[in-house]
Amino acid sequence: MRMVDRSLLMLGMGMLFHAAYRMNAQVEHTAVAELNTEMPAAEVEEDTMGTAFFLTVVLESVIGAAVAFMAVIGDFKPIRLSDQKTHTSWDTSNARPSFVVYKKDSAARQLLQDAVKKSIETGRICQPPMA
Repeated sequence: MRMVDRSLLMLGMGMLFHAAYRMNAQVEHTAVAELNTEMPAAEVEEDTMGTAFFLTVVLESVIGAAVAFMAVIGDFKPIRLSDQKTHTSWDTSNARPSFVVYKKDSAARQLLQDAVKKSIETGRICQPPMA
C-alpha cells in the first residue's frame, strides 16, 4: 500500500473510532445525568442528546467509512474486452448462450404447465377462458 492509502485508511478508521467514542461518552453522560436528577429518562435524553449530536456522529461515521473504503479500494483498472476473445478454450469456443437459455426455458415451461394442470384438477384455480 502506498503511504497516501495508509494515511487515508488511518484517518477513516480514526473518524469511525471517534464517532463510536462520542456515542459511548454521550450515553454515559445521559446515564449520569439521569441518576443525578429527578427528571424522567425521556426528558434527560431529550435534554442531553440533540439532533445536532446525532447528525454530527452520523456524518462523521459516513465520511470516515467512505475515506477508509477509498483507501482500501485504491485505483480501478479498466476491463479489457479484447481479453475475452484471445483467451478462449476449446470448451468455450463453440458455446451458444442462447441455446443454453432456451433449454433452461423449456424445462421451466414444462414444470409450470404441470403445476397449472395440477392446480386446475384440484380446483385451486379456475380454468382460463378460451379465446
